[in-house]
Amino acid sequence: MHTNKNDITILRRLYKDKKINKLQSYTIKDLTEALDNKWSSMKIRSTLNEFLKNNLVELGFKAGRSNTYFITECGINTLKNLLKEEFSLSKGEE
Repeated sequence: MHTNKNDITILRRLYKDKKINKLQSYTIKDLTEALDNKWSSMKIRSTLNEFLKNNLVELGFKAGRSNTYFITECGINTLKNLLKEEFSLSKGEE
């Protein structure tokens, strides 16, 4: 999977807001608002669908008719590795 900074931002928001289980999860609308409406709901939806395919997020309990999403343990580990890699690159380490 090819990730970009926007994708990492979505994972970071899920992790930062402790959306880590079926009960604690975001709808796309909630996530869009949590990201200060910087990305369209369609962009967030397509990114979440890619994350679902790669087990980085899972579906939570429905909120009415809306799906909800939370970051998985695999997603948390991937996020930590990406951030560690970013930190190493910014420090000039390889």
